[in-house]
Amino acid sequence: MTGPQTTSTGILAAMYSAVRSLQLYPAENDVVRHALAELKVIADQILEHEGGLSVWVAGSYMFVNDLQVRLDLHDYASLAAFRELLRGHGVGRLEVDSKADAEDWQKFLAMLAAEPSPGQPPLEALLDRMEAGGVDRIGVGPPAPMFEGSDADKANEAARRTYS
Repeated sequence: MTGPQTTSTGILAAMYSAVRSLQLYPAENDVVRHALAELKVIADQILEHEGGLSVWVAGSYMFVNDLQVRLDLHDYASLAAFRELLRGHGVGRLEVDSKADAEDWQKFLAMLAAEPSPGQPPLEALLDRMEAGGVDRIGVGPPAPMFEGSDADKANEAARRTYS
């Protein structure tokens, strides 16, 4: 297994690759199956070595098991797109059970690949779909309030000015 930063980037890239595959092809397609298998392997490695798998979206940052993921030029576009996909569904936290299998991933990521339901808060709609679809080995939650909204934007801008 590679270093923690590479593995953190790898799991996010694998999730996004599987979502994109599900957006383009039916679940039975070999491209989708390969993407889900790759995702499962990386997730299992993290679960085995770290004892858990959680993804957090905090403002413009992403964390995997409390390790901030550094986005470099190579993976910035895909990981930023995945971050925005999560945010579009109101997801700020993702927790994966060690018993999650490829079918759990496929169901969950297919729900993420779909447009959020109109007329209902996005996270609530996703949670309803997850419950109806029997997705119980992957959990989601809202973003931390300290990283969202105008106060967070002001804090980020102040931090950028101070850094400059």
